[in-house]
Amino acid sequence: TKSDTVVLNEFKFTVKDALINSVSGVTKIEKIREFDKMRDEIRKRMTDIETAMKNGSDYVIRMENTLTDG
Repeated sequence: TKSDTVVLNEFKFTVKDALINSVSGVTKIEKIREFDKMRDEIRKRMTDIETAMKNGSDYVIRMENTLTDG
């Protein structure tokens, strides 16, 4: 997602008998963007967690080696 993106055309769509039809197009776009930002944040957090777990695993191995080597 780029902050310099410009929407040149306005569009509408409907799904018969759906609750989404009562939501404006602007709100739909805002929610799509919000979801996209949340997805990016979740991916970043997953990477951070995986890195922390790997570092923790490495730390445990070093402790075990220290105990073994005495």
